[in-house]
Amino acid sequence: PHGPTFILGDLAEIPTLVHEPHGAAICLGNALPHLDDDALVSSLEGWAGSLLPEGRLILQILNYERILGQKIRHLPLNFRDDPDSDGEIAFLRLMTPDGDKHVLFHPTTLRLRPGHEPALEISATREVRLRAWTLPQLGQRLEAAGFSIEATYGDMTEGPYRSDSSSDLVIVAIRRAG
Repeated sequence: PHGPTFILGDLAEIPTLVHEPHGAAICLGNALPHLDDDALVSSLEGWAGSLLPEGRLILQILNYERILGQKIRHLPLNFRDDPDSDGEIAFLRLMTPDGDKHVLFHPTTLRLRPGHEPALEISATREVRLRAWTLPQLGQRLEAAGFSIEATYGDMTEGPYRSDSSSDLVIVAIRRAG
């Protein structure tokens, strides 16, 4: 069959999840910062073992070089209509630096209901410790796992990556043959 195959599972356990080689793999949505060093290495080695020679691995995360370097404490607010009311849902994403390799991430969902009391409610919030992976760190680990970086971008439209200004880091890595 043609088209993508979606596999649900732990990124650190790719060898047990993928049973035949693929031409490409994609990891989007800032998933990698949930992995510590050992889990990242296991993931990258798993991808290398599950991709055909010269297969592509596309990774997308936030640009933590910019976030840590500029001490950025929040991401832009996102809004959508609240299906349960005439209000809106707002997604607030706060960050607190935690050393030079981690951030404490505080994703919070707010319900905004003008004309109601209270007009603003916290629907959900939590704290997640993320590993703030940078391009040099990921490049070293990709190289050790058998990949070469083919391209880097600052967004999903192939805009240029700039460590001091891009909001995202997108890496296209190629699995080296042999």
